[in-house]
Amino acid sequence: SDSPDPFSHHTGQTTTIQFRVSDNLSAPCTIRVNIFSPPSLGGGLVRTLTKTVSCPPGGATGFIVWDGRDNSGSLVSGSPFLLRTYTYQVQGRDNAQNVSNMMSGSVGVR
Repeated sequence: SDSPDPFSHHTGQTTTIQFRVSDNLSAPCTIRVNIFSPPSLGGGLVRTLTKTVSCPPGGATGFIVWDGRDNSGSLVSGSPFLLRTYTYQVQGRDNAQNVSNMMSGSVGVR
């Protein structure tokens, strides 16, 4: 899940993407979030975020924050009057190269 949704990145607002790491990973693990532009803008990868988190045997929840910027540091397309929907995919990987199930979602950018 993500919150707030939509968010207004041009005002400095960020969105927090929450996830659950499955128990088939061992601590620590790296979470990778790939964010893609809307199909109307090509649907390509605009940002990759990573975070190392604890992955206990029973699984865990975590979060990562997106500031509405692409990999080059520029704000992605959006405006106060036009909502753009960006999709994201979240996946974890531990040091033994075990991977979690992929989670996906979408977030609106104004």
